[in-house]
Amino acid sequence: MKKKPSRRGSHSTHKHLPPPKRRPSQKKSSPGTVPYVWAIAALEGTQDIVRDELTGRFGKSCSFIDHPRNDEIHLRFTDDPRELLSLSTAQTLLLRRDFDVIRPRTLLSPEHTAAVVRLFSDAQNIKGVSPPASFRFDAAGSGSPTMRRIAEQVEKQLGIPFDPETGDGVLVFRPGKPGWEVMCRVGNRPLATRDWRRVNYLGSLNAAIASCMVELTRPARGDRYLNLMCGSGTLLIERLRRLQAQLAVGIDISDDALTASKHNLEAAGFTDRVRLISGDAQDICFPDASFDAIATDLPWGERLGSRETNLTLYRGTFKETARVCRAGGKWVVLTQDIDSIRTVLAEAQDLWNVIDERTILQRGYQPFCATLQRK
Repeated sequence: MKKKPSRRGSHSTHKHLPPPKRRPSQKKSSPGTVPYVWAIAALEGTQDIVRDELTGRFGKSCSFIDHPRNDEIHLRFTDDPRELLSLSTAQTLLLRRDFDVIRPRTLLSPEHTAAVVRLFSDAQNIKGVSPPASFRFDAAGSGSPTMRRIAEQVEKQLGIPFDPETGDGVLVFRPGKPGWEVMCRVGNRPLATRDWRRVNYLGSLNAAIASCMVELTRPARGDRYLNLMCGSGTLLIERLRRLQAQLAVGIDISDDALTASKHNLEAAGFTDRVRLISGDAQDICFPDASFDAIATDLPWGERLGSRETNLTLYRGTFKETARVCRAGGKWVVLTQDIDSIRTVLAEAQDLWNVIDERTILQRGYQPFCATLQRK
């Protein structure tokens, strides 16, 4: 009787190879002398991978702090804060300051308003880019009279307009333990918004999720890596940003997808490191056991494909990836069509072992991610 694969949830203790060594730091202090805390937004279901990246790269420079939120990691960091900007598995980096106040209206005092403004300025200075064109609040009751008065004071001192809808500078206000936490996003965009993305192809994968999927393949320098149904090339680029591969191949049946991949790979500087091939996921043009690691963002019927055709597609893809993956190789697959993927996983137990599975929460979506090992 075959052993049923165990399920592992959002807090998996699955170990990954440590990312490459970080570059030598130029500074070993947090901004100024203010007792700041760092907050890293990590999608629920990926926190363990983000923690692994932090500890693997920065070691004792990180001191984690307990916090009730499941989608954030809070820590003190004793090295150059600019190093945190290179995190690949995290969504957003924020700088946090705690205020010993009971009500947010107390933040209207000149001393506290000046501290909020300094927090904002220090956060932007870390990124070293032009100041935001405007700012906004992320807070419960952000339209209340008190929050509007705080916005007026901050606007006056910063000299930057308050835009409650589209401001690219973000200040977060919320109750803490004790008092209130105020956080500012570092930079005008989340970390997961990559500079290399030139084409947003339909259904493009979030880059931080792609980076987490890459980690789940346990990347090694000599890997032969396949991104099946490569779309805009996110999984290819994140793999090559992580570590050089012996071979990197992207396959998609759509010419538009391959064009999107080409433009994004060019922007990332990886054009000459990838083979892009027009092909069907159920008929891969490579010999048996050609790849060590495979990553696939399967269509699941929301933007691409349909629920009616998924089961047939998944069955054919599982069979073909088993053919081209070497024994012991990894395949990380993502989809929100959980019924279809569970059906096919049960049918493919003679081909694949499930070594990790998790649900990722992302803006109302809950895609399922499984890491498989070829038997």
